[in-house]
Amino acid sequence: MTRNLIILLLLVISTIFGFSWYHFHSVKNINSLPLEIEHFQDQQNTTLPNQLIISHLFEKISPNQSNFGNTKAIQWFRFKLKSELVPKELSLEITNNSINELELFELKNNQLISLGKTGDWLKFSQRPSPTKTFVYPISLDSYQNATYLLKIDKREENLVTKILLWNTHDFENSDQRTYFLWGFYIGIVLLIVVLNVIFGWLTKDPIYIWFTLYILGLSLRQLTDAGLGFQFFWYDFPIFNRPNPLLQALWLFLPAMIQFQQAFFELKKYRKKLFYISQFFKYFFFTLFCIFLILQLTGSTITHNLYNLSAKIHSVSSSLATIVFLIIGFAHLRSDDILKRFFSIAILIQLLGFVLVIIKNLLQQYQELDLITPEPHIIYLWVFLIDLIFFTYILSVRYQNSHTQNQQLQIRLIQAQQEVNQGVIDSLESEREQINFMLKNGVGEKLIAAQNQIKNLESTALLTDSLKLIDKANQDLNKISKNLLPLEFAEKGLIQSVNELVLKLNQTQSVSFNYAVKGEEQRISTQKEVQIYRIVSELINNILKHSGASEAKISFDYKPQKLIVLVKDNGKGFEISKLDDTESGIGVKNLHSRTRYLKGDVKIDSSQEGTTIKIDVPI
Repeated sequence: MTRNLIILLLLVISTIFGFSWYHFHSVKNINSLPLEIEHFQDQQNTTLPNQLIISHLFEKISPNQSNFGNTKAIQWFRFKLKSELVPKELSLEITNNSINELELFELKNNQLISLGKTGDWLKFSQRPSPTKTFVYPISLDSYQNATYLLKIDKREENLVTKILLWNTHDFENSDQRTYFLWGFYIGIVLLIVVLNVIFGWLTKDPIYIWFTLYILGLSLRQLTDAGLGFQFFWYDFPIFNRPNPLLQALWLFLPAMIQFQQAFFELKKYRKKLFYISQFFKYFFFTLFCIFLILQLTGSTITHNLYNLSAKIHSVSSSLATIVFLIIGFAHLRSDDILKRFFSIAILIQLLGFVLVIIKNLLQQYQELDLITPEPHIIYLWVFLIDLIFFTYILSVRYQNSHTQNQQLQIRLIQAQQEVNQGVIDSLESEREQINFMLKNGVGEKLIAAQNQIKNLESTALLTDSLKLIDKANQDLNKISKNLLPLEFAEKGLIQSVNELVLKLNQTQSVSFNYAVKGEEQRISTQKEVQIYRIVSELINNILKHSGASEAKISFDYKPQKLIVLVKDNGKGFEISKLDDTESGIGVKNLHSRTRYLKGDVKIDSSQEGTTIKIDVPI
């Protein structure tokens, strides 16, 4: 099962790699259009768009510039477009999906109009185009010129974004492929979640639930970072974008990650210090999430800008937590448990992804370099897929080990129960033999001696009654003795003992018994033969007491690997479902119990024409 699951997962992830390669290969020749952009910072935050159309305050910026710093100013960008003979359908993309407010103004035919105000502080429905980034459609007729002003408000926060101009067809083509890959990613996440829920339900192991929460938390963080969280989940509630939805997604993901680590490494049992330290961070991050959620719901994040405060708190706490994660990871790299070593490697790979993102952000912020090309959510996505292979393999092996241990435990329980049953049966058989011996050689002989002595006395009415009582007691002893295991059973064996029993029955009972043996007799253990003899005796008693039959058949059929015992009568039959706790019902339960002890199977077919009971016993 583990191998098949890993093959399936590798196949799915290979498919994702294939689609990703196809996507990037197919869009690598789709480039944005050249765009000359001028930039101006409005420190007073009072400048109107019509004042900036011909303003000389703008400065040209490099096409590669993406970091515009952390200021209290509103950022303005100006650019001009013109078309030739063929009209143009263009798309202006602002790649940062977490800009608070932005608005694009168009000066065309001496008329200044707004093309729409949007931002993550406004409802998603206010976006000019329904996509994860901010995209403004622009139309130019033949030989038309236009000037554009882009107002970006991200005060008190670091503004890192690219402003790109696309042919609309090229942008839509690339964007649709990106959404397709995200859909495939969500499909894998749901597949893993379903598998872990099934594993958790089958094994009753809570670690699969923690892993499920870990996967869901990390996926929420990925979707939030890519701008898809706002688009598909809280699109009508921009309040959740204040101050920073990505941090809140992390504060929800990190407790699930810590809980997953604690459960898998069994920190509470083996490394208590690390457990209590990680426990502190788990509750700390979850408390942060709850506090900011309350602030959002009460509107406090609107009246107070908490972006910098939340960023500082997260920066310090996440750095300390990362150190703890590293210690936990390295501490288990030398574990005797290979699964824990694999888990440690997965954690370290994940932390490497975090470090790459931190380095990328620092390079962008302080040096305006982009040595690490992929976006942060792309880095996290690849790290996640690599971790997914590790974690799925680890948990599937854990499930298989748990399943094997459960099977072994069940086998040991069955063996222990069989040993107990065998001990009880051996004890009962020993007592039966002792009672049989005592009845025949003890009580029986004494009754005969007493009977002979009384016969020698002078006959009276009282003595005659006494002789009758002694004779009746002697008959009862004989009946009891017959129902007990024959003393010579071990020597004679099953077949001969049943044969003698049938001969006696045919001499004393009204039911005619037919007895047959097929195949070559194979002696099995005395314990098994005793149980088979008891089963046959019980079935004979049921025929005599309840069936009303005139004929019955008993047969033993020896096969190479099993013995088939068949007991059949032409009586009135019975309905098994109506037996319940009656005497016959208890007898049927005993029949099944003895057959299970023999590791055999029993089939009962009963109707008004008679009853057939077939028992298969392995030998």
